Amino acid sequence: MSNKERYSLGGIGTLCTYFWKQDKDKVVKEGLKYIDAKSKKEYPVEYSGEKGDLYAWYYNTQACFMAQGDAWTHWNHRFQSELVGHQSKDGSWPPLEGSVSVTANLDKKLDGAGPFYRTTLCALMLEVYYRYLPVNRS
Repeated sequence: MSNKERYSLGGIGTLCTYFWKQDKDKVVKEGLKYIDAKSKKEYPVEYSGEKGDLYAWYYNTQACFMAQGDAWTHWNHRFQSELVGHQSKDGSWPPLEGSVSVTANLDKKLDGAGPFYRTTLCALMLEVYYRYLPVNRS
C-alpha cells in the first residue's frame, strides 16, 4: 500500500476503530495523531493542491468529530475554511485541480458523477455538526 493510499484510508480506519473501541484505545489515538501530522505537512488540506483528497478528508472529518477535543479543533480549523472558500456560486464544488488522490479520476470529472461526488462529500463534511452526535455523548 502506498503512502497516499494509507493516508486516504487512515480516517476510515480510525473511525471504525473508534466505533468499535472508543477513544480510550491506543490505536485510535495513534490514528488521530497520524491524521493531524500528515495533514499538516505531507498531505495539506488545500483544495487546489495536488494532494487534495475529498475521500480522505470526509473520513478524517468523521473520525476527528467523533473523537472531539484537540483532534476535532485542529481538523475543523483546517478543512472548514478550505471548503467554504472553494464553493462555487451555484453551491457545487469544482474539480480539485492537480489532485493525484486515489479518487482523482472521479474528482476531476466535469459532468456526471464528478460534481455530485464532490458536492456531496463537501456538504456532508460541513454538516457533520448537524448529522451526528459524538458517540461518547448522550
